[in-house]
Amino acid sequence: MLTIRHILIMTFCVGFASLMLAWAAEHIFGLQPCVLCMYQRYITMGVTVLAGLGAFILPGNIRTQILVICGALLLMEAGVAFYQVGIEEHWFKLPYICTGKLASAETIEGLHAQLMGISPVACDQVSFRLFGVSLAGYNFLLSVLLATLCLTRPLFKSRDGFFDSSPIQ
Repeated sequence: MLTIRHILIMTFCVGFASLMLAWAAEHIFGLQPCVLCMYQRYITMGVTVLAGLGAFILPGNIRTQILVICGALLLMEAGVAFYQVGIEEHWFKLPYICTGKLASAETIEGLHAQLMGISPVACDQVSFRLFGVSLAGYNFLLSVLLATLCLTRPLFKSRDGFFDSSPIQ
């Protein structure tokens, strides 16, 4: 039976694995993330922490709420990933923040980036594709699948079906 705790554990494991893959892609293989990639990572970090807390630390009576929050965050991540895929495929206009150009140093981060000589990566440049799909495309698919699982589990309770009928486990 697939319980709420099982889904939280699965969400935690998938989130942790995707963060480790992103870290390896950046620090081992040298693929620099764009701004939208970083936004997706931040959401993944939040989902992973929440799912870990819900699965391993917090009491069972609030796991359903944690699962729904994780599902909502995953839908938000899917939206950002879809937007990035749209920018990569030129469905949407490239926003200025994704151009890869540094503006005049109006913020501390901008000044620091200019001083360090770091040029941001443009969001429409795909650095890696697997079977013709960018990493943002895979993130979109994975986020939609996990969000569907997280949001449908609290709704459907069947004694003989895929989900168990226990209220909270």
